[in-house]
Amino acid sequence: NEILLNYITSALPDLDVYGVTQMTMEQLFVRLLYEDWDPIACAVRPVDEAAALKGSSQWFYELQDFCNAYEQAAIPKTEVRLEKTGVLLMDPAAIDRCIAERRGLSMQEKINMLNAILMSKLENELAGKYVTYPDQERKALVRQYRWHFGRNVWKGSIFQVYEEFLEAQAAVGKTVPYTKNVYDLYDLAALAYIYKRIKETDGIREASHVIIDEAQDFGMMAYDVLKYCLSDCSYTIMGDVSQNIHYGFGLNDWEELKALMLPSDGSGFCTLKKSYRNTVEISNFATQILRHGNFPIYPVEPVIRHGSPVTTLRCSSSEEMLFETEKIIRQWQEEGRETIAVVCRDNEQASQVTACLGKKMTLADSDPKTATFTQGVMVLAVEYTKGLEFDGVVLYDPSAAHYPAEDASVKLLYVAATRALHQLAVIHQGDLTDLIAKPAHDKKPVTFLEKQDSSAGGKLSGALKPSAGVANVQAAGSAGAANAQAAGTVNAPAPRRVIKDTSKRPVNPSPYEFGACPPGNAISRGKYSADTGAGPKAAALSHQAISKIKKTKKSLYLGSALGTLRITPVDAKIFRIQFKQGDTMPFKSSFWDYEPETPVSWTARAGKSLIQAETQELAVRIDKKTGALQFFKKEGKLLLREDPGMPRRISDRPFPETWNYFDWDKNEKIYAKGILPDDLERMNNKARYISFGGMKMRLPLVVSDKNYGLAVAGERTVMCCGISMYGTYVYTDGMDQIDYYFIYGKDYKEILELYKQLG
Repeated sequence: NEILLNYITSALPDLDVYGVTQMTMEQLFVRLLYEDWDPIACAVRPVDEAAALKGSSQWFYELQDFCNAYEQAAIPKTEVRLEKTGVLLMDPAAIDRCIAERRGLSMQEKINMLNAILMSKLENELAGKYVTYPDQERKALVRQYRWHFGRNVWKGSIFQVYEEFLEAQAAVGKTVPYTKNVYDLYDLAALAYIYKRIKETDGIREASHVIIDEAQDFGMMAYDVLKYCLSDCSYTIMGDVSQNIHYGFGLNDWEELKALMLPSDGSGFCTLKKSYRNTVEISNFATQILRHGNFPIYPVEPVIRHGSPVTTLRCSSSEEMLFETEKIIRQWQEEGRETIAVVCRDNEQASQVTACLGKKMTLADSDPKTATFTQGVMVLAVEYTKGLEFDGVVLYDPSAAHYPAEDASVKLLYVAATRALHQLAVIHQGDLTDLIAKPAHDKKPVTFLEKQDSSAGGKLSGALKPSAGVANVQAAGSAGAANAQAAGTVNAPAPRRVIKDTSKRPVNPSPYEFGACPPGNAISRGKYSADTGAGPKAAALSHQAISKIKKTKKSLYLGSALGTLRITPVDAKIFRIQFKQGDTMPFKSSFWDYEPETPVSWTARAGKSLIQAETQELAVRIDKKTGALQFFKKEGKLLLREDPGMPRRISDRPFPETWNYFDWDKNEKIYAKGILPDDLERMNNKARYISFGGMKMRLPLVVSDKNYGLAVAGERTVMCCGISMYGTYVYTDGMDQIDYYFIYGKDYKEILELYKQLG
């Protein structure tokens, strides 16, 4: 809200922070509407009970589906064929493929792209040697096809699209109140999404990093839209779910937000539990309120700072309540308290108290739209005290009617009580809420979330991840993020399954889209020396020889001077191959970790020169001298082998990179799979990026006509090189360990089915 925003803004110069844009969430979404927002015709209103529906991730997914259907209806999918020659310029499959490969573009950007592709194909045809076109005919064809997929500027209205979406929702029983030109937070979020999804053609980089405070007050719809509209930003998100004043639609735990914003291992999440704001007496009082709730809580560790006991004063009338309130405030002012708040249940009560108390003493401006945090006495509804702190707080008339004994009221009262730094007084008329009048039952179980979260992974610190789009979600204790500190570290993340819901996957931060051609220097860096002297090849021959063997229930570990090779059967037809340098560190958890639902039956044996691991369908043979792998069908037919002269290479300077060299047969046909099953990029004698930069994380896959696939567990850029003069290899950046799945199938269809199991 504006009061908290002004409070933060005024504090930043004291922290030597200048030039940072601050705004409310509503203001941010209005900003993302750019020229479509008319500040004269349009107005912003507070959220209402409909936010329980509109503030959910499900509402966002339904809006997403609606926009996808809108796009499908808007872009023509029929084939484009020249009448004169019958030449096919574009067919429906090609159109679908172009759209699928560029999902990050808006509808209008896709239309412009398709028009450009069509015009390029038309120009090639018009410039052909075999059919000539007179100038007049050429111009007519250009006019005919120039805007075949649509004009270059969308003329629709995002507000009209939103109204159509609401009508579609109402048709399936999800009706929400709507007033034309008056929008709440979640209306604005939906409009911002529609603008970027449908209309935008010239994206503006609004920020590189976004900090969100009081994060628990926003429903997931807001975060889903932010992640889409500001996808190249990193985030710091802070809040306290115990202070969620919007219980019906805010965040009551961090799980959905962690799944959306953080890497799948949960790293970047930490609990800040040390409270510097309240005295021990106030903190204990607030914790007793919190114990009435039927929800898990985070533990709070107040700094040992004692003060006056919390005062609870019963009055006989409203006049006496005002009299005692004035008396307490004047006493605190005499003691030197500079900032004092009278916290009321809502704006109506705050207005009544302001009118009466203002006749007896000077009050600071407390209008939520104009007030700034300042010295003096402020009379505020509890929702507008969020994030603020006062020397003294009068909790005014917390009656059973105002704060019934339910979870939503628990959090409101908890917020009110924890605003006080030194003094807290409760003034009531005898009908005090049970949340204060009655202590929480000592035998009532209280669930703490700290242990649950500490297993998520990552350090308890505020350090930001270097890659765009990765957040540090922080949950504060009772004092809020600004008054808490992090301490200690948590355990390494446990193995996890792949996130099957692709809508919740993070975006691949690679700058290269699938099928893009790498520059020559990027390709040539994979070339290794062919001499037998001191070159990399000679080093590989000597350093990758297997010297240690260890078999566990799940994996086979092979040690060499260069590092450790791990071979793990995850299916009768799938082996996972991993390699890291050194032998002391455990293998790092990956986004593409896969755990089979049932154990795989497999065996391993070692001979004088070879080691073999096998299932009932597939065998992996390792040359002890070189460390190179060979993959066989169980009956003995060779499918693929790594290059025995240089099986693999890892570099960590200036950043982690890996190369895995494969000895592909000259007559073998190698393809990289795009988004669609039939979208196969031929890789023989060329190099291409095969990851999906700027799109939701997807497992890169190389397939062969010899009925096997290599699914590369890369989380950034992955490149495949099929040019023999540079070495035929698969490359990854941002990874300091080699990691891929070898898949065998009787045909391409079976390979795809096995590939889908991995993610």
